[in-house]
Parts: sequence; C-alpha cells; structure tokens
Amino acid sequence: MSLRELAALFADEIGNDTLRELLDELAREYADKGVALVQLASGWRVQSRPEMAAYLARLSPSVRRAIRARCWKRWRSSPTASR
Repeated sequence: MSLRELAALFADEIGNDTLRELLDELAREYADKGVALVQLASGWRVQSRPEMAAYLARLSPSVRRAIRARCWKRWRSSPTASR
C-alpha cells in the first residue's frame, strides 16, 4: 500500500512523518519473524521471508490465501496498527 493509502485508513489523522516512523518501527519488530514489512517503490508490503519459501511451498493455494487473510486481519487489529 502506498503511504497515501495508509494515511487514508487513518482519516489523515496521522501525518506522513509519524506514519513512516510507525512503519519503520513495525519493520524492526518483524525483523526476527517469518514475515517482513518491506518498503517498495509502490508502497509498503508484508511478505514472507525468503527462508520461509520451502515451508510455504508445501501449502496449497487455498491455505496460503487463508493464511494471508488471517495475517492481514491480525495486523489490522494490532495496537500498533490502530494508532
């Protein structure tokens, strides 16, 4: 998601500088997890780490979709996400 799209989720109540700080903080929190929050040219994305590929490849596509949906729902309800 782009920074603009993320800011819109918070009804522009959070400034871009604060939002960037929060995203950087989240990226650091996920540094030792199986997923990573990464910044791309198009925005921010939560993705699995390369070392998890062998495990994720064993999952069927429907299971992978369900896991992605669960992770998104969990992230959206986390205290950091609701600031």
